[in-house]
Amino acid sequence: FSYEQRRGKGLGVRRLYGTDVIEVRGLEVSVEGGRVMAIDNVDVAKMHVFQGDSGTIIVSVEKTVGKMGPFTRVTIRNLAVMRNKCRWVEFDLGLKAGGREEEGGVIAARGALGVKRSFLRSLEPSAGAEGGPPNVTLLLKPRTKDGELVGYIRIPHVDSIADMDDVEIPVLCKRDGEGHERSGSSMVVTVVFKRISFVRGISGVDFYLYPRVVIRNSLDLTAGIRTPMPHTYSARMSLLSEMDYHAVESGSTVECYTNGRGIAVSIRNDMEIVVGTDTGW
Repeated sequence: FSYEQRRGKGLGVRRLYGTDVIEVRGLEVSVEGGRVMAIDNVDVAKMHVFQGDSGTIIVSVEKTVGKMGPFTRVTIRNLAVMRNKCRWVEFDLGLKAGGREEEGGVIAARGALGVKRSFLRSLEPSAGAEGGPPNVTLLLKPRTKDGELVGYIRIPHVDSIADMDDVEIPVLCKRDGEGHERSGSSMVVTVVFKRISFVRGISGVDFYLYPRVVIRNSLDLTAGIRTPMPHTYSARMSLLSEMDYHAVESGSTVECYTNGRGIAVSIRNDMEIVVGTDTGW
């Protein structure tokens, strides 16, 4: 949205263009009809922290530049956000704590989703007291043709997150009852924890979801990639000799989530040969 600009007199006497602002512009934010959070001046880049019945809400104001020129971005978030960096896989998010379990929403490919505030008490500053709230476990459910697979991620307590460095862990998503051994239906998602310090005494965490392996085509031609491994995805997929076949254009990628020690692929030129013979694998 845009604020209405004060009109100048024109005819060369006085003109106001875009960011030539002579009045302070404010903003009010309310989450689900709760407390109104007031930003006095949106032209000052700053991070605002509000605490109330809705838990801890962070509103950050930053200046940036887009296709239409400079603009102000206002981001509203809580203490934990899931960020899906996978291009071809979506996830359902579940939440489990203290014996109760709820659905947490859908994380679209290349999307982000905040964790429900009712499950974030372990991250609140008051959670450091003895006998605080129970740990929260995130249930990560990839949307694949192999049915319901689920992996588990535990949200750290506020006492441990303050001293936590960035952590990268592989999360095995499998069917209930399956062991940890290699299985054709199970898949591995790489999860990176990144600690964020908002203001003194208040920290949060972002969970970044990545494929286990990304194969990028940096050649100046289209590459054909054939693999017998399960859970490989790209923009142009098909079956070839009962294997997944990916036609990967220059600059494009194949995402691999295979559970196992290695990933087997065969590669060849996928472009039509004008002079000469086709290349092999």
